Amino acid sequence: VIYVVYCDLGGSLPAYIINQVSQDIPMTVEKLDVRLSGLRSDELKRYDKPIPAFLDFVDKQSASELNDVNESLHGDQTLDLDEDYFASIEYKQLLIDNGCEKDKRWIKRRLQLDNDNDDDDDDDDNIEIDKDNNRKKDYVKDFVKIPDNHKYAKEVQEAIDLFHKWRGWKNGSQWQERSMKSDLRIYSNSDPNEKPKSGGMDILKGETTADYPSPVIAGLLMNPSYRKSWDSKLDEIRVLEKLSPYCNVVYISVKMPMIITYRDMVTCVYIYTFPDGQFVIGSCSVNHPQEPPRSTRVRGWISNAVWHVFPHPADSAKCHVVYYAQMSLGGSIPDWVVNQAAVDIPVTVNKLLDFANANATSVLSKPGACFISPYYLHLLGLQVPRALLFTSALRFQNLGIVLPPKLRRILDEGKSQNTLDEKETESNTKMGTPKIGSKDKDRDKDARMEKRSNESSTRQSSGVKPNSLLGRNTGGNTSSPK
Repeated sequence: VIYVVYCDLGGSLPAYIINQVSQDIPMTVEKLDVRLSGLRSDELKRYDKPIPAFLDFVDKQSASELNDVNESLHGDQTLDLDEDYFASIEYKQLLIDNGCEKDKRWIKRRLQLDNDNDDDDDDDDNIEIDKDNNRKKDYVKDFVKIPDNHKYAKEVQEAIDLFHKWRGWKNGSQWQERSMKSDLRIYSNSDPNEKPKSGGMDILKGETTADYPSPVIAGLLMNPSYRKSWDSKLDEIRVLEKLSPYCNVVYISVKMPMIITYRDMVTCVYIYTFPDGQFVIGSCSVNHPQEPPRSTRVRGWISNAVWHVFPHPADSAKCHVVYYAQMSLGGSIPDWVVNQAAVDIPVTVNKLLDFANANATSVLSKPGACFISPYYLHLLGLQVPRALLFTSALRFQNLGIVLPPKLRRILDEGKSQNTLDEKETESNTKMGTPKIGSKDKDRDKDARMEKRSNESSTRQSSGVKPNSLLGRNTGGNTSSPK
């Protein structure tokens, strides 16, 4: 591959910028080579085609995405909430059907949490309000053991343990305030006993409040395509391996000041979401055979970097954003670079929110821009098909927490419906009835859901309380899955 570039950046620029660009442009070839060498053999086959044949392949692949969710409904499977799902036609159509394409302010809605709308479930022993101390139940606090069992599960578990430890530290005690930028408070812990043996920077924390519900901020965080837009330090980011519905291995390259070699890390990214609108999104360094250290980069090390996004207790249209980080940049670098990094890392929170505020209506409100699962779309007041709500709620089952009664009801109803479908299919098979095809099965499911929706509307008009998705009437018709 030969890549030739001849260009003029225009204007008056310092010499060091020209020199930096002269180094960066040829590196594009290396990035292409690294990307190709990282592809598995089955992935390479996708591109080993003439251009027209490849385009035809992509068209067929896009068409098949429409059936992915419906196929998962016939088993007790967790909906795989990855980038492909949020880019799918089915997901975007769900938002369009709810008017999100025209209503640019849908991302500012309040979360309809259980404590906002109490109902008959107040007598349940496991509701979200802890009656002994009259406090809202903290699902993240109860999350002590990760549900994963992959090759980096030990590292992720240690990262979650660190997160719980840091979260328990008190401001003014273990956390010492360093500075304040706008509404962002920056703290650090310089206790040498808290640093790993390999050394590194102080443990850092930045916290503030965002004027968006927690699923929107977390959804923006989870979309890698906008990462470079709000994080100017990022040079490259790509997924190396998918480990589980909660974890991926990701390669990251980070820009450094002039004359300082770029840093890179191989991290295990983990995403854990909770029924009360809390999100724990983080990463920790791992060693991966697909990305050994490069001669053009210095390998850094992240002990733990974690975002905790959760609803504001007084207004669920807002959320708290806390970012913790402990890392080593590796190699030998001047003190001023380390000190600058200690300021820049917590300020990442402000960069994220500045991007959100500047692009709320032009970017964030577009269907698919924020990776918001169907369960949280429902909490934002959108109409979500019951079956799709069930599969997205399955993610909470493996977290080792006591689920709220309304969510348990969604899961129980979904499992019961799946059992009925299986028995009906088995009965038809025994009676000699031809096996129902996937399209017929979808039509039958749509008919049953329409019937239940009509019955619910009849009960509502007659004064009988409807059996809605979360135990309350959300208004509107419950649409069937496409």
